[in-house]
Amino acid sequence: MGRVSRAVALRAMHTAFERGVTHFDVARSYGYGDAEAVLGEFAAGKRDRITIATKFGIRASGTARGLRWLKPAIRQIANHLPYARAALHSVSGKSLSAGHYELAEARQSFEHSLKQLKTDYADILFIHDCSPADELSGELLDYLQNLVRTGHIRAWGIATRPEWIAPVCAKLPAQPMIIQCAQDILHAARSAAYRNDAIPAIFHSPFAATGAVEELRRLLGRGSLPQPLIDIAPRLASLDGIARLLIEGAFFLAGAHPVLCSMFSPSHIRANFEAMERPWFTPMQLAALAAATIPASTGATP
Repeated sequence: MGRVSRAVALRAMHTAFERGVTHFDVARSYGYGDAEAVLGEFAAGKRDRITIATKFGIRASGTARGLRWLKPAIRQIANHLPYARAALHSVSGKSLSAGHYELAEARQSFEHSLKQLKTDYADILFIHDCSPADELSGELLDYLQNLVRTGHIRAWGIATRPEWIAPVCAKLPAQPMIIQCAQDILHAARSAAYRNDAIPAIFHSPFAATGAVEELRRLLGRGSLPQPLIDIAPRLASLDGIARLLIEGAFFLAGAHPVLCSMFSPSHIRANFEAMERPWFTPMQLAALAAATIPASTGATP
């Protein structure tokens, strides 16, 4: 509900659901505060067949509410003037207010989420983008655990940057039941920051590797590459091949954990299923790529 319309968002969710996707992720702040309502519309009649994760801690400000009416015009500008997208993204980011982790704020936010989602429970409630500097009170954790006991949520967790997970968890009086963070095959060293076999994980942003094309070309241009990486190179002559490598790399790193993809084109959604069901790259090749992107000084293993 930010860069695409309600109709496009609904079409994407239906396309994914028809192919077997049953987990949908949203937050109070997404789509200038409108995304939860659209997911609630989609979930009608199928709530018992899907899981929903939402978040609190970042909210849409009064500026965001004002921008709601301008969204169609903003989308037209972004579609016709690609160079304006960065400026529009900056404006939309300033319309969000972060760091709202007080008990009263959490309660109010979650009650609003349930109303927008048209449901009486959420499967996961995440503390959104919390940092080691944020204060997460014992009262807040008691509230989240009580939501689990009363059946209003199935689990609570933290959704934040990979490098923040360990220090945030170290400060909490109780460990989260689940974590969520970004992960991509070109930054496999991040795995050392949050790997914890005792806590389930959800990963997102498999295509978010900054400068992925240049990084892959630089990597594959090195001398004396191991054979698995030499075998990868011919597949990367096109952007489609690079995209395929990134999504298959995400599945490989995640193992049995889910991978979230934020996309709206039915053809792209179908391409993800194709990559999962009929992969181009072998586990040996992906392991070699992950190892090649980890600086020797870290000693980390994917």
